Amino acid sequence: MPARPVLALFVVGLLLLPGPVYAGVVDSLDRDRIATGYGAERVDLDDPETRERLVERFDDDVTVTIAHVAEPYAADEFRAQNRTVRVLRRAYRGNGSVRVTDEAVRADVTSLAHNASFLRPDFDHEPRRLVVDRRDDALLVETRAANASERFAAVREAAVVRDDALSPAERATVEKVLKASLGEDRGYYRPYRDEPHPFPAVVERDGDYSLVRPVVTVDDVGPDGFLVGLVGSGVGLVCLLGAVAAAFVERVGNG
Repeated sequence: MPARPVLALFVVGLLLLPGPVYAGVVDSLDRDRIATGYGAERVDLDDPETRERLVERFDDDVTVTIAHVAEPYAADEFRAQNRTVRVLRRAYRGNGSVRVTDEAVRADVTSLAHNASFLRPDFDHEPRRLVVDRRDDALLVETRAANASERFAAVREAAVVRDDALSPAERATVEKVLKASLGEDRGYYRPYRDEPHPFPAVVERDGDYSLVRPVVTVDDVGPDGFLVGLVGSGVGLVCLLGAVAAAFVERVGNG
């Protein structure tokens, strides 16, 4: 074998021999990213089907579910959990206003109404609009039937975020998600751990709306990366041995 091919084979062998080391470097780079991959899709807020899908997607952000309030794990979030649950159940029945004078319950209900627009006992019931009205030393709590337009209006207010309202770091991450998802590859973007992690939202930019949400969970690169590196190392060893053998045969032949 001519000297140049032998040298090339030798160099390739040297490069491939530390394969597991290369895999470890790639592993460490990949581990700097979070496991969640975010994607985006353009949405038309005037389309009835899109509106229905967004209401379903962001329903929990605008609705108080009484079953969740009643959960034991939620006890620390309320000043009077059990009494608050009883008031919410009475209000959901829709038989007029529930007059609340208990200070702890007033505080709990006011906080819930500040963060949500609707109330339901559980996921088997339709949400009703939650209305609270302070009257002197009492709080009047009631619910009213809610239509699809009201529910979408609440979701739109809660979920749509203007691009220029994001911080520079958040905007940069969203830009990477949009570029990865809406480009030719139609993929997703996994943020680095020190980057802001996008929250599910509809981002408005220049009149366009994009739904940004988690789309995939990726396992950390593990044994597979190491095995690929090990195979590469084996190929490198074969190349080195082949180069040495070829050089030896050539030398003997010339001798």
